[in-house]
Amino acid sequence: MSSSLQVPLNWIIIFCISLLTIVLTMVLFLFFYKVQARLRANWRKKRKNHYESILTEWIGNQQIDCRQGLRWRFAGDRLILENLLIDIIRRFKGPLTQRAKLLAADLGLTAVNVNLAKKATSSIAQCIYLERLGLLGDERVAPFIETFLLSGRSELQFIAFRAMARIGAVSALPHLFHLIQKDSPIYIGRYASIIALFGVKAIPYLTGLIYSPEPKQRGLALNVLGQLHSLESLIHIHPLMLNEPDEQARLAAIRSVGAIRSPSSLPILMKVLSDPNETIRAQAVETLGQFRDPATITLLKNSLRDESWTVRYNAARNLPLAGRAGREILFQELEHVDADLSSLIRDIIKI
Repeated sequence: MSSSLQVPLNWIIIFCISLLTIVLTMVLFLFFYKVQARLRANWRKKRKNHYESILTEWIGNQQIDCRQGLRWRFAGDRLILENLLIDIIRRFKGPLTQRAKLLAADLGLTAVNVNLAKKATSSIAQCIYLERLGLLGDERVAPFIETFLLSGRSELQFIAFRAMARIGAVSALPHLFHLIQKDSPIYIGRYASIIALFGVKAIPYLTGLIYSPEPKQRGLALNVLGQLHSLESLIHIHPLMLNEPDEQARLAAIRSVGAIRSPSSLPILMKVLSDPNETIRAQAVETLGQFRDPATITLLKNSLRDESWTVRYNAARNLPLAGRAGREILFQELEHVDADLSSLIRDIIKI
């Protein structure tokens, strides 16, 4: 009887010992795995900090001739080097950034980004790599980025156009303005920042867009021309200040001459001040203040007696911008304006 019970008991003991061994092995494996992962993370962090200090020091000291040594030191870590250069380009401005871009192009990291963008399977990953290519500013990748311009996916198109603008690839401009002309008027405002990145190269396309039948497109063109301080476009903008049928586009035209600040716009603004629309007159007064020119004092002074409170308010607020003479005009007008405006003037000139 005892011998018949002893055999199962032995098997039970063996099973328990085996199970305990397995559990202990798994616990030890997880422990060492976590320790190894932590050590690996710390090692990568230290290595990255070390590389970053080397890179910043070498580029900062203009030791751009050390490329061969740098290539050898970063052997096998091209992706890390690429990320470091992107960080430097984003974090710093001026000559340091330019040298980082040159170094990235010399080490062939632009090609790495192109390959990663080709292999990317999601739109998010493609957007990330296209953004990096734009930041590196290498014109050689323009043909590759151009393949995304007409992809039909709006976010990817937007990133691709921005990358083309950053590398100064004017071949993207016809595609961009074609997209603007066929896109919904609700969304075209987001293209303003991209067009501004192209700079003066976009001015011929913008002057053509001024005559678009769509008011939103005309307003977009006028706003960006103001940002670019395009003096040559004033010949197109001045007639729109008086004859533009859409109010928002007309306001954009008036704002743009305020950004450009050419004395040739003052006679046109004088005519706009007699417009029956008080919103137009108020914007004209605001634009006059942006000139910060004593020549605008008389026009602003006359606007203090406008029938619209908004126009009077803008005139009082912008007169001090014309200099000391403007403040003196406000002081003289204290007794000749309504009580509300008088109170505002006292706040402005600190009486």
